[in-house]
Amino acid sequence: MQVVYYDIFDVNEEEAFSESEAKRIDREIDVFVEEMERGTRSEVHVDGAINELQMRRLLSLVARSRGVKKLGFRHWGMGDLGCFLLVELFATITESSGSLGMGRIEELSIRSCGITSKGTSVLLSTLQRYHGLVKLDLGRNNLQNAWEQHDWVGALHHTIPRLELQELDLSAVNMDVISIDAILSGLHNNGHCLRSLDISHNIESLASLLELLEPHLPHIRIRHLMLTKGASSASCVEISQVPLLKRFADGVAKNQDLISLGYFSVLPIDRQSSMEEQLIHRRGMEQLRRVQFVLDRNRFIPWLKAQHRAACLPQALRKSFGSRSSHSAAFHVLRECSDCLGC
Repeated sequence: MQVVYYDIFDVNEEEAFSESEAKRIDREIDVFVEEMERGTRSEVHVDGAINELQMRRLLSLVARSRGVKKLGFRHWGMGDLGCFLLVELFATITESSGSLGMGRIEELSIRSCGITSKGTSVLLSTLQRYHGLVKLDLGRNNLQNAWEQHDWVGALHHTIPRLELQELDLSAVNMDVISIDAILSGLHNNGHCLRSLDISHNIESLASLLELLEPHLPHIRIRHLMLTKGASSASCVEISQVPLLKRFADGVAKNQDLISLGYFSVLPIDRQSSMEEQLIHRRGMEQLRRVQFVLDRNRFIPWLKAQHRAACLPQALRKSFGSRSSHSAAFHVLRECSDCLGC
């Protein structure tokens, strides 16, 4: 089957619900119908605003199609209503395939769609009866705030093992420490298939996140873990927190499943590679293949200029980026800095 990645909607949000825009979107859906009837559509991606009638029409087509494996939405402008419509879709697919039958949609992305804890809880509860979904992306939705409880976290506990979910993206969903701790606790010493977890952009303080993760690391069977990204000072590991990093490295060493770890570090440039080596060499390069470090440009660029003026840049770079996994980070930073150095 031919894989077709198709942006149905690329619209100006201010014109999203105008009559002319609605007609244009309807024409796009007509094209979608023709492609599905030919069996050439396996991936559907909706990027932009869509109204309820159009959403219902689109999902009814997806439900009838046996070729669509990936379904993705961004900025749909309907909030939880979109979740409720998806509930109808997955309920229909589950009924048509039998209670124990395999569903057809393998990947679902609902990113930056304005859904809340309420809609997410209902959707997750429905997905517990659905088999076949291996990837779920709920990133950049405000799933939790001061007026909402942690109901969706409880629903998630039951959903992951029943779905045999492999990849879960919960980046920037406004999770607090309690929710993250509950999710990680639910993954202890189990046979879950979950191998990739993104909880970045939730807790501003990386030090707090590392302290939270430390007791969980020996017990979770995650292979790819993304902790945090960004450039705020609170999202960084300072030199005073090296003991915390060492304890964190001990936890990594006890986890024989983890092969990819991403977090933000602004250790002084001459300590960057040594800290990286401490994480890697406790497990060996073959076991922990990639540790992602993002360098703090506010500190790195002045250091780079000073080394350039002192005509000792090559030696300094060899010292600071001695380990393999630093080379990529060094390359990207150097490329960005080439103008200021006159290279």
